[in-house]
Amino acid sequence: MALGAVGRLAFAVPREIERYPFALGGTAMVLFAVQVVTGLLLASRYVPTPTGAPESVGVITQAVAFGWFVRGVHRAAASLMVAAVLLHFARALLGGAGAPPRQVTWLTGVGLLVLTLAFGFSGYALVGDADAVAATAVGLQLMGPLRALCGAPREVIGRLYVLHVAALPVLALAAGLAHVVLVRRHSPAEGEPDTIPHWPDHTLFQAFVGAGAVTIAVAIALLAPPAPVVTDAVAVASPRPEWYFLPPYALLKLVPRVAAAPLLVVACVLLCAWPWLEARLARGPRLKIAAVALRAVLLLGPLALALWEALT
Repeated sequence: MALGAVGRLAFAVPREIERYPFALGGTAMVLFAVQVVTGLLLASRYVPTPTGAPESVGVITQAVAFGWFVRGVHRAAASLMVAAVLLHFARALLGGAGAPPRQVTWLTGVGLLVLTLAFGFSGYALVGDADAVAATAVGLQLMGPLRALCGAPREVIGRLYVLHVAALPVLALAAGLAHVVLVRRHSPAEGEPDTIPHWPDHTLFQAFVGAGAVTIAVAIALLAPPAPVVTDAVAVASPRPEWYFLPPYALLKLVPRVAAAPLLVVACVLLCAWPWLEARLARGPRLKIAAVALRAVLLLGPLALALWEALT
């Protein structure tokens, strides 16, 4: 069985991917594994109720031996995983990774991006403190008509817990497996010029980069441990979501709330349709300029919103 697993990794990849930007996918996988391990440890003490959530997180942080460290690594690895996925997606968008015949690979990548952000939102909300409740209320506003299915920000904790520890991991594993299988299917044939074997060359390179990311997560947990849980809503005068949700948070300030959810849906549809749209826009010189402009909007638009929200 072990030899069979190694054999499935023994396929060729372009030599040019022996650079860090091409190891971001593997880095996200390593950080996801860290999330699973630390998440299981946290779940053993976590109570998914409106009152039990902040109390149990407070106990984990202040009373359980090394609980602060496990929570710190879990939170730092979550932020690093989101960063790795976003950078991986940006590199894929700039590099034309969705070009034929890789359209389905692109779609699984978009799905993994959405699932990663869902992990971040649900995990942040599960803390249950005043800041998390306020940020959850903002997130529910972005859901449009579907927010009625979730209930009040504090009542939604139980539903988000099931989503975070059961539904999302299963979906992420399925989408990740499909993504890896499709990447292998479209890899160069063995023996082609300027290629290297995935195992052991690129696998060890990804493991090295992933170990570096885990080291950074541990360093963040040690140097910036989690703050005590604050349940007083008055203490949160101006709640801010995690950095990766600054763009939609800013969008809520710039457009009517009823328009925010449809705009996000349009953005998701545009990302899903990008391979086909890009192929159509590549048919003429003027259309190519439009493709470049649209790619710039997809990349720089969220960045501009995040910077505007962070600096105002």
